[in-house]
Amino acid sequence: EIESNEEELKAYSSTFFIKHKYSRELWEAKAEYFRLAEHFLNDYKFQTELDKIIWTYHTNAISVRNIVDLLAKAKIKKVSKSKVHSIVKTLATKMKARYLVNGRDKDGH
Repeated sequence: EIESNEEELKAYSSTFFIKHKYSRELWEAKAEYFRLAEHFLNDYKFQTELDKIIWTYHTNAISVRNIVDLLAKAKIKKVSKSKVHSIVKTLATKMKARYLVNGRDKDGH
């Protein structure tokens, strides 16, 4: 057991978020984004298999640079960082248009 008691864990957690300039709202927004990204992965009809592969990696919070590296290692296709970024940005825009209304999901969250 790493923490000695619950109070020290709470203190460490709040210190971490302050020190690293993360707020609870930002953390929750990122979690919601990736929840929607996973839903989009299973719901959307991708134009190409490459788009779907890139979105799958993105859904797992893999950076653009690492996606490029993974594609190269898998010998799928040589794709530039700018191309991967463009695909992710385009798909994220489509996802937000599909699921969000005024910055909130269709359930109001």
